[in-house]
This record gives sequence, C-alpha cells and structure tokens, in this order.
Amino acid sequence: LGQDRSSNFGAASSDDSSSDSSSAAELEVLFAPAGGGWSLQGCWVLLQALWGARGTHIGVLLLLLLQVPALFITLSLLLRALALAAANLTVNEWLNKERYLYLQHEVAGYCNRFDRGPAHNCWEFWMGPIEVDWWAVWRQGEEVSLQVTAKLVEFGC
Repeated sequence: LGQDRSSNFGAASSDDSSSDSSSAAELEVLFAPAGGGWSLQGCWVLLQALWGARGTHIGVLLLLLLQVPALFITLSLLLRALALAAANLTVNEWLNKERYLYLQHEVAGYCNRFDRGPAHNCWEFWMGPIEVDWWAVWRQGEEVSLQVTAKLVEFGC
C-alpha cells in the first residue's frame, strides 16, 4: 500500500512536469503566434489559463487583471509622447493649440512653425537641444506658410 502511494506520487509529479511543459508550449503559442498577430488559439489558451488560475493562483490572476488595463493605458501614453516628440510639441501645446497664437495661421489654421521634421525633432528630443535661433526658425516657418497660403489662394481654396 505504501509503495502504491509513492508510485502514485511519482506519477503525479511526472504528470505535473509534463503539464508544466505543455503549459510552456501553450504560452509559446501566445507570445509567438504565426502571422505576427494574436491568434484565436492564443487568446483561447490565455482564457483557459486564467480560468484555471482562479482557484490556485488567485494572486496572479488579480495581478493580471490589474496590469493588463494598466499596460494599455501606459502604451497609449507612450505612443502619444513619442508622437508629440516627433512633432516638436508639448502636451500642453497639443491640448491648447487653439489658444496659442504662435500655433495658428490666418488661412491654414493650425500650423506648428517649430516642427523641423520627425527625424530632426526626435534627434533633438533624445540627444539634447541644439543651439538654435528660434526667431530665424519662426521667420522660416512664416515664409513657408506664406508660400502655402499663396498656393491655396492661387488654387481658390
């Protein structure tokens, strides 16, 4: 009888190790699906794993339920910050672009005269400011916006 228990225990532990390896294989499907996107099979495996964790690993389940929405919020803030860095704008300027006269043009409406292209803006954002005569940049932006305005008037827009 004692021998049966130990053999059953050994069998249970070998089943657990195979279960762990199959769980690892299922997680591989989640993180490296074919086609580069989330597969339906991967989502189904995730739902099964979450449902299976409800009794034994409730802390992990609660952590996932809290962190998944936080991940989407954080990613949206990161993407917005990167887009604004590429446009050479602050969040305040972006939210209040109607209020700031230096971001307005008489004909075209919104016009960021300090935008020098995404590559240059990102370089300046990450590598530090370059000594710039901002009045010259303003005048250059005015010249470009006047050329655009002249073309718009020429085409009757």
